[in-house]
Amino acid sequence: ADYPGNPFYPEALQVSASDGTLVRSKSESLIASGLAYNGIPYRYECELRLEGQFFYPDFTIRHPTTGKVFIWEHFGMVDQEEYLERTLKKLRIYLRNGYIPTVNLILTFETRQVPLGYDTVFRVIRDYFM
Repeated sequence: ADYPGNPFYPEALQVSASDGTLVRSKSESLIASGLAYNGIPYRYECELRLEGQFFYPDFTIRHPTTGKVFIWEHFGMVDQEEYLERTLKKLRIYLRNGYIPTVNLILTFETRQVPLGYDTVFRVIRDYFM
């Protein structure tokens, strides 16, 4: 079904996942492809309103068996101070609004020296959805 997505910087959607979804990075493509491969329904950058602000979590996922909704945020530049500060602000807002890591909020991180890999993506998918 259609859903309100992120209207900002559509020109940055240049990486294609295996299911044809256009995403912003290779790491997001790994996640989207892993979800699609395993038949797990998701929405990419679906609008979410919290504390009067609009957020666009990387992935909003409905568990295929339980129907429980998860948000999966991938933070790909945590070795950059400004990015890290924005990440921490976002996490505070999620926590204040009932999104709890390992309960209904999935978090993955990477730096230039430690990129996200297939093994991590598939482990997360297995642990949460299979």
